[in-house]
Amino acid sequence: MRLSWLASGLAALVVLASCGGGDTGVAYNTSGGDGVGSGGTGSYTSGTISGLGSIVVNGVRYDVSQARVTDDRPAGVTPYSADDLTIGMTVEVTAGTATPSTTPGGLPTASAAQVRFASALVGRVEVVPSSACSCLTVAGQLVRYSATTNMPLSLSASDRVEVFGRPDLSSRQLVASRIVVVTDARFDKLQGWVQASGLNTSAKTVSVYGPTNTPSSGAPLVLSYSSDTQVAALQNLGSHGRAVRVWFNADHVLQGAVVVDQPLVTDEEEARQSGLVTSAPDADGLMAVNGTWVRLASTIGSSTRAALAVGAHVLVEGRLVAGVLEVNEVHLGGVDGDDDEEENEIEVHGQPKNVVAIGSGQATMQVQHDQQLISVIFNLSVAPALSELRQMTCIEVGSQGYDGQGRLVATRVKEDSSCHNDD
Repeated sequence: MRLSWLASGLAALVVLASCGGGDTGVAYNTSGGDGVGSGGTGSYTSGTISGLGSIVVNGVRYDVSQARVTDDRPAGVTPYSADDLTIGMTVEVTAGTATPSTTPGGLPTASAAQVRFASALVGRVEVVPSSACSCLTVAGQLVRYSATTNMPLSLSASDRVEVFGRPDLSSRQLVASRIVVVTDARFDKLQGWVQASGLNTSAKTVSVYGPTNTPSSGAPLVLSYSSDTQVAALQNLGSHGRAVRVWFNADHVLQGAVVVDQPLVTDEEEARQSGLVTSAPDADGLMAVNGTWVRLASTIGSSTRAALAVGAHVLVEGRLVAGVLEVNEVHLGGVDGDDDEEENEIEVHGQPKNVVAIGSGQATMQVQHDQQLISVIFNLSVAPALSELRQMTCIEVGSQGYDGQGRLVATRVKEDSSCHNDD
């Protein structure tokens, strides 16, 4: 099968490293997570955390209390805890089979065995956020944010940040779901891909393209390396490129090995992938979502296929077979079915704290979910009486995004039977 340069170049691009790691010297993210996984008896999902309680990804609530939580660095790194997972992170989850909710309008639930999270970019802010375009530039990559992006209230050109997001090749930018200032990241990082011609063993350089600097426009990031073992995974690229993550220092020297992306698992009976189309379907139904290869079943109609243009927001469902999602359902517009480029509604569960009326029919509060405190502003009309709210043990908050002060703007507040904590 002949793929476009992006599908081949970003194949199996799932989630990317966080916290500026990458000095491990290991070339692959090996598949086959703990517990349910490569045996194909459970479920797999790849997407963005849109809710806490424990976490909500692609419209499924995952109990992560017993899950092994890691970033994308190789085994041997001290595992993270469920408290490190938060809204806007891109993740992969292996879990048991999802169980439909018995509550009307409730989400399906599953118990996660492993969660792997990571970012798409680590680097210094070069152009500060602009309200004119809702964008900023980080390490040469154009990053777009929106009301649903979990990000600091302000950023300066002296800040180094970590960006979680998805490549939008229709506008050559990274669509951010979370931006956070980092002070402990040792190296910069880029999600990208290497074409066959990008590896120069004589000059000992490797050329990596990102969402903004594609082969058709813009120069690649050229990194030098000292040891052939650092690029061993790229020695047999063939005619197509490989999806990679690279860490590098200020002198553009590769740190550790080039990491070639592999899915967290290779085979699973239930699989879901959400994101932006990065390569439209070819004649054989092969396409890419967030750079990950998926293959459409023959039952997917021509009108749906025609709508799957580069940059379209989708949720695809099916089976994971040998690392490729065999798709039998396509939801245009993503989880919520809205034809936009944002994830579904933000949802937070937890204990209400510091409920205060602020006038003009509004109030503020904090919602405590495990160790996290989320600030919320809401109209009194969407919530119970404040006297009742203060007495509730657990609540559910729904939101479409943040206000200018970084608070979730609640569209609904109601009592919940559980805080869905990770303990």
